Amino acid sequence: MSKDVVYVDAEDDITDIIGKVKASKEKIVAIVPPKRVGALQSAVNLKLLAKSAKADDKAVVLITGNRAIEPLAAVAKIPIARTLQTKPEIPTVAALEDETGEIDVIEGEKVPASVGELDDAAKTVKADAPSDDMNDQILSGIDLDDQDDDSDDDKSKKSKKGKGKSAIPNFDKFRKKLFVVVAAVLALTGLMIWAFVFAPKATITIKTKIAKQNISEAVTLTTEQVKTDAKKGVLLAKKQQVTKKAEVEFVATGEKYVGAKATGRLEINNCDSTSSFTIPVGTEFSANGYAFVSTAAATVSGFSGSHSACRNSGAGAGTGTVQVQAADIGDEYNLQNGLQYSTGMPDVYAYGSAMTGGEKHKAKVVNQGDIDKAREGLKSANETEIKRELTSLLTGDFIFIESSLKAEAKDAVSVPALDQEIKDGAKAKLTVETVYTVYGADRSQIKEFLVAKANDNLDSKDEQKVYTEGASGAYLTQFVDADGGLTARLRATAEIGPKIDEQYVRDVSKGKRYGEVQGELESISGVESVDVKFSFFWVATVPNNDAKITVKFESK
Repeated sequence: MSKDVVYVDAEDDITDIIGKVKASKEKIVAIVPPKRVGALQSAVNLKLLAKSAKADDKAVVLITGNRAIEPLAAVAKIPIARTLQTKPEIPTVAALEDETGEIDVIEGEKVPASVGELDDAAKTVKADAPSDDMNDQILSGIDLDDQDDDSDDDKSKKSKKGKGKSAIPNFDKFRKKLFVVVAAVLALTGLMIWAFVFAPKATITIKTKIAKQNISEAVTLTTEQVKTDAKKGVLLAKKQQVTKKAEVEFVATGEKYVGAKATGRLEINNCDSTSSFTIPVGTEFSANGYAFVSTAAATVSGFSGSHSACRNSGAGAGTGTVQVQAADIGDEYNLQNGLQYSTGMPDVYAYGSAMTGGEKHKAKVVNQGDIDKAREGLKSANETEIKRELTSLLTGDFIFIESSLKAEAKDAVSVPALDQEIKDGAKAKLTVETVYTVYGADRSQIKEFLVAKANDNLDSKDEQKVYTEGASGAYLTQFVDADGGLTARLRATAEIGPKIDEQYVRDVSKGKRYGEVQGELESISGVESVDVKFSFFWVATVPNNDAKITVKFESK
């Protein structure tokens, strides 16, 4: 007969350990617990383990060096070995007082030399021998059950001591079962309360014969925060704008002479006035048929001496310096130094420095025809995308007024500008900004407006009511943005039907079944049909609580 080794985990309780022993296919089971295991530090648990092993016709040995377990193992008559190779023996103590106050005397007789010997001893047992005899032969002197297998002497001793010890029930399991039962009862009670008190609800849907009422009203829109006034026809509107930039490159085809103007200075000799004077900007001077103009004002001092001496030699002349620029572009204005320039003033002489910087060449420039053609090639903005973007900017519940959408293009900007030179091979660029504007109307105010209009159009307010005012399908057309303000036409379709009080429907339906509710409500004039839906299959009558009854009206 072979032996089996069972290792116990720290979290295992006595039920788990007994289960592992039962699961073993061997008759001899060596139990190896961890250093600290609470399940084996109880005399009751060890007795249960011993008794269970005996019932399964098995012998158990504890492999442990924990001395705290020894007296407990002695009470349960379970042998202990330090290791799997050492001799197992039932611990012997002078006397142990159990939980009932009685004294158990532990005797260890004929204990095998080692756990290995348990296997050898087991092999000597005949196959058809009773299981108790096999245990007696393997574990001599070890009584796994202190009630059933005692010798006559032991029974005699016990009879002197009193009644035999009774098994101690496992109160932990009992408490767990009790908690489970109590929790199940509470859950069931809560479920019943919910199912029959809170869950029952009913929805009563009444289909009525409805008349359509078309509404078409001229309204005034305002962007100021005002209250809707149906009588005055005033609605709150919101303005939204977005700017889109369009660009296109083009080839410049214009041609013109471009260049720079020659510049220099003139020295002025004054032989006319004894007083100083100022030469203003733009004063023209000329030499050899080429005109120059002053670019800055200049002061000329008065002359002293005689006119004749001043005219002949310049003696005593008043002087000044004038900056000038050629009247046109071209290198022909680059005149040499020392030329005399006419001043248009008697006895006032001008002598020029070398005029330089004049230049002229033929170049490509942007002309108006180029700009007009490029503008035609600009890609138009996608109107659908513009509407989508503007709608998203209308934060809140606003009705998009499509007829208010307006696109206003600003002046086109060309780079280079009109008549400006562009380098060979380069392209010009035209940019146009377009501002898109749209208006939206506040849907909540439209709803108030339509409710007021629809109620005004009722033939009899005592017998009719407005079921839907038509705000969900309302729209505005014929938008006009004039100096006098914003105007449009509001269109919608309201639904008018018989007036049925919701509270009356609840009152006549409480506590009644499906058919009873139908018969009661379908007798009302203008009611086409009635349907009642209950919240759950076990609900058969309408609750008596108003809050649990929903009334809906539908038009046919």
